[in-house]
Amino acid sequence: MGQTKNNGAEPQPDRKILRLSDLYTVRMKETQLELTAVLLNINRNHNRELMEACRDLKDYAEYVDRVRKYARELPLSEAVERAITECIRKGILKEFLEKNRAEVKTIPEGRESFFKSGQGVGGGITLMS
Repeated sequence: MGQTKNNGAEPQPDRKILRLSDLYTVRMKETQLELTAVLLNINRNHNRELMEACRDLKDYAEYVDRVRKYARELPLSEAVERAITECIRKGILKEFLEKNRAEVKTIPEGRESFFKSGQGVGGGITLMS
């Protein structure tokens, strides 16, 4: 069974089993192929044991949470800049953000252009951050 991680904005349980057969358009009594994966919610305040075991993952969840919070009030680019500055000041992903600040700032723009080009949810692909 594979594992995948989710930090999308839609509420999800800490752990969820995903089945490929749930996506089949034609339902059959018995499937010939089944694939399952465990979806782990890596949003802030979820899967605490996992977060405590992996500091970088916990810090990433904190960074994403701050971007989302600020994006409710500010344009996305400003929300990202504010979250980066604040995280560096508080020691959250500090070394990574200092070294990769320019690249991190372009990630939201890339996601937006991905969705605008028809590749996103409407195009059958779900991007979970």
